[in-house]
Amino acid sequence: MNELCKIIKEMTIPNFMNIRTSLRTYDRDALCCGAPCRRWAYHTLHSADK
Repeated sequence: MNELCKIIKEMTIPNFMNIRTSLRTYDRDALCCGAPCRRWAYHTLHSADK
């Protein structure tokens, strides 16, 4: 269990840095699978607190 917590802790900062980069650079008017990319950005942020 301790090893799992260590892995999660090590991955948290890189994951949030990737989310930040994606949110700063994505095309808000583009479509992805027929839906606006902003929809996927919203769901990513919503899932980040889980």
